[in-house]
Amino acid sequence: MIITKDFDEFKIIIENVEKRKILFRGSNFWQRYRLWIYSNDKVIIESDRIFIPFVSGKHNYTAEFERNSDENNIKIKNSRLGALWFHFLNSYIAKRIDSNWDASS
Repeated sequence: MIITKDFDEFKIIIENVEKRKILFRGSNFWQRYRLWIYSNDKVIIESDRIFIPFVSGKHNYTAEFERNSDENNIKIKNSRLGALWFHFLNSYIAKRIDSNWDASS
């Protein structure tokens, strides 16, 4: 799944814990329950990849974001089975990033 935001700006936001919280926050309790970061200490930032451990309800999910080499966009990487299995969660993460992008940058 491709998110049409600049990967370098995304990396800068993720490196700052306060901006990261703003980027992934929900507008109400139910949205915060549906998706929140498990631990800010377990976020791994590499040069072209970022791993963020999320909790969605009762389930843990580590999202792997990588640089889309064609246009420097953000790509949520999954296996083929993972892309099907986590499609709705990836879509929810992408919507959260789109809606909170301006507030966090």
